[in-house]
Amino acid sequence: MKVLVTGGLGYLGSIIIPKLIEHKFDVRTLDSLIYGNSLTEKGHLELVQGDIRDLQLLDKVTDDIDAVIHLAGIIGDAAADLDRELTFSVNYLATKQLAEICTKKGLKMIFSSTCSVYGTKPGEVVTEKSKIAPLSLYAMSKLLAEEAIKKQCKEYNIFRLGTLFGFSPRMRFDLVVNLFTAQAIQERKITVYGGLQRRPFVHLQDVSELFIKALDSGENGTYNVGGNNYKILSVAEKIKSKVECSVTVLNDVRDLRDYAVDSSLAEETFGFKPTKDIEFCVNEISEAYAQGIIKDYKEIKFNNAEWLRNIWGHKHLSQDQRES
Repeated sequence: MKVLVTGGLGYLGSIIIPKLIEHKFDVRTLDSLIYGNSLTEKGHLELVQGDIRDLQLLDKVTDDIDAVIHLAGIIGDAAADLDRELTFSVNYLATKQLAEICTKKGLKMIFSSTCSVYGTKPGEVVTEKSKIAPLSLYAMSKLLAEEAIKKQCKEYNIFRLGTLFGFSPRMRFDLVVNLFTAQAIQERKITVYGGLQRRPFVHLQDVSELFIKALDSGENGTYNVGGNNYKILSVAEKIKSKVECSVTVLNDVRDLRDYAVDSSLAEETFGFKPTKDIEFCVNEISEAYAQGIIKDYKEIKFNNAEWLRNIWGHKHLSQDQRES
């Protein structure tokens, strides 16, 4: 089987592609290289640099392909808010175009969505049947993309991912487990805002294995991939148990997103069962620091929004941001 991975050099893609090659898939990836090239894989990997919005290019890179893993997008609330029109174009319109191509060519499409589409559900464990109430442009763009895929594609899997964590060649420290771990290692202190809000957390490697299983599956549908549900403060305490540090809680600023996720449908359908926990992630990132791979988690290349703001500059800010 030959697989196209869009955004294959991103945080998740940089883990999925080596696993696909390990499983003997031929892989082509379409990536803008906006974050650089973090992959060293050779042999069964073909890299195409380009823009996911380029319809002619999309048509070309989907020739002689059996399935598409669609990861490309502007990822995260803060990054999506930098340029709202661009986010709508990349996350929704480009996905709609890709879904139409997949339908025309009879390709299976696997899409990385987000559990953020549920918004805030305090005291509730959300299932795929729970009410959708996105709070951000990012979540809304992913929801619109989901609807386009369901309308267009005959074969598809939509995976609503929890908050990802874990080490990647294209590392991110704008994700809470990674951030807290780096704070603990580098500064010996973790700062928690609020902390009582719940969130589903799932490791990159567990998600990658699920995507690969889905390629060989005849199942269609939308699935929560939440991993384990923890309060934010509990995450900090777990990391503190592994790394000697202090934990400071600030209640004046709090993320409104509060939800726990039921991933049992993915477990029943694909055998999804998370095996990599927060302690595993602490070990990964500690080793990266020890080897000098990571020196300072505050470098802008580790933060999606800061990196995009730096390379795009003023011209890519939305109108209300220009005026603020």
